Amino acid sequence: MSKREERLFRSQTTRNANHIFSRDEAVQYILEPDGELSDLEIEDDEDLDHEEDDNDPDWNPPVDPSLEYNVDEDDLPYPTPFQSSSSREFRWRKQNFESPDVTWKSSLPPPPPEIPTPIEYFKQMFDDDMVERLVFQSNLYAMQKEGVQLKVTNKEMGQFLGIHMLMGIIKQPTMSQHWNRATRFPLIADVMPRDRFKTLRRFFHANDNHLAVPKGQDGYDSLFKLRPVIDGLRANLTKIPAEERQSIDEQMVPFKGKLRFKQYLKDKPHSWGIKIFSRAGASGIIYDFEVYTGKGSVPVTELGQGAEVVLRLAEEIPRDKNFKLFFDNYYTSIPLIRELLLHGIHSAGTVRTNRLKGCNIEADDLLKKKGRGSFDYRVETNSGIVVTKWFDNKSVCIASSFVGAEPSDNCKRWDRNSKKYVDVVRPLCIAEYNKFMGGVDLSDMLIELYRIDIRGKKWYMRLFYYFLDLSVVNAWLLYRRHMGQQGRTHNKSLLDFKSEIANYLTSTNDGTPKPRGRPLRDQDCSTPKRPKLAKPKPYDSVRYDGIQHWPEAVADKKRCRLCSAYARIQCFKCHVSLCLVKNRNCFKIFHTQ
Repeated sequence: MSKREERLFRSQTTRNANHIFSRDEAVQYILEPDGELSDLEIEDDEDLDHEEDDNDPDWNPPVDPSLEYNVDEDDLPYPTPFQSSSSREFRWRKQNFESPDVTWKSSLPPPPPEIPTPIEYFKQMFDDDMVERLVFQSNLYAMQKEGVQLKVTNKEMGQFLGIHMLMGIIKQPTMSQHWNRATRFPLIADVMPRDRFKTLRRFFHANDNHLAVPKGQDGYDSLFKLRPVIDGLRANLTKIPAEERQSIDEQMVPFKGKLRFKQYLKDKPHSWGIKIFSRAGASGIIYDFEVYTGKGSVPVTELGQGAEVVLRLAEEIPRDKNFKLFFDNYYTSIPLIRELLLHGIHSAGTVRTNRLKGCNIEADDLLKKKGRGSFDYRVETNSGIVVTKWFDNKSVCIASSFVGAEPSDNCKRWDRNSKKYVDVVRPLCIAEYNKFMGGVDLSDMLIELYRIDIRGKKWYMRLFYYFLDLSVVNAWLLYRRHMGQQGRTHNKSLLDFKSEIANYLTSTNDGTPKPRGRPLRDQDCSTPKRPKLAKPKPYDSVRYDGIQHWPEAVADKKRCRLCSAYARIQCFKCHVSLCLVKNRNCFKIFHTQ
């Protein structure tokens, strides 16, 4: 009904307050093409063509066979055109919920006979083909941009990635601090010079910009710069054997720069950033994800945008194997749960009450009067979906196709009045949801521990850092799964696991750090040895303070810092070798401003 028709209807019913419209009149009123009311001239009940007479037992209201209604026996004697279609689509009854056979028809494969190394787990997520792609596109972009030869190799790209991992573990205020004299970190500074690292960051690319479709044309991709990385990583994640219980939720990649599809979620640890829809197992392993690029990236169907996200992320879940999927009230709706059930996937999720049209479940006030822990439920008779409302501090509704309220148990909750924990009755569906819903949040927490957090204006670099951290966390969780299957409890921590991956990537093939500078003439260039690095020059404030600069003799001769001659004297405070002989007093000159 349009707003104009609604206003006319209200005005007419106000004038004829004592007149009760029949159904034919109401239908005719709504379907009038020009919005003109056929009964505007009706002032008395005598002018009605079909008058409702409650005293006539043989009178029946006319029924339009083209209309199909599905109402409960306790509802109105006949359906009205003003009744919403969602309330007529489902039949809700308070009856015992009979849980279907939800036995998982799949299983996790056995662990490998020998547990792989951390780098082997990492390459299952971020494989060598992806690294080769980065090498080729970075070299190509450097030539296209400035006509220079970047000459980056697969090994150097691996060192570039490993340095970023170490920067996520050892955090500095700025990136350059790792090469600074005062805060120098040898595991990074000895692997790659600072300027070379900045050059690789400057020309880092994953796709050819010349192949990008302009904005506004068919085929435009907002994630074109990282599309090969996204597709390659998703393909590798879907190869991981999936768990029985999985969940779908959002993750945020922190970014506050200029970006068209930047999002704001106030309840997330990082409110501003790039939103990612993820599907994870209860262990925290991410099996699939989708980057949200703003309005239009997810088509809005009759089920809604949230339901469409769930269906797209659930495409790789094996059908008819009784997998269980959990999600929150942003996604949950009764049609979505029914759609997943048709594909052999059971699901459960918190649901908003305005998506339960026609479900006459008890109101919050009634449950509050019954006390904390009270609950009510309704079962949809056609599909077998059950909705349970539970009152704790406030009410929460959960819709499910495989778990109901019974059998309930007790849980500990804090009571403000008695200042102690009390036992509160909890439905089974609440316990299941709380236990298996947090997989995405667990992965997000593990990523945050050693997140690569380097500020920059390039949004795709922040997104690439997330993919790198996600690969490490997924590799570690898969390693823990295999260790648990073998009954081994002595697992490497995430810190040790990530450090070992970074150490391998930043080292040469023989496990030693890459030397700086060119090899000496008498050395074999194929296996260069690491040259001894000169000690950094002391700051001027220390060098010229004139306090406790004492000469001390050393056993080995070293080059003088000023004249480069061999000297056996060094400064006790500055730790530099200096000449102190009859003809040359470099020690005094060095400490004199």
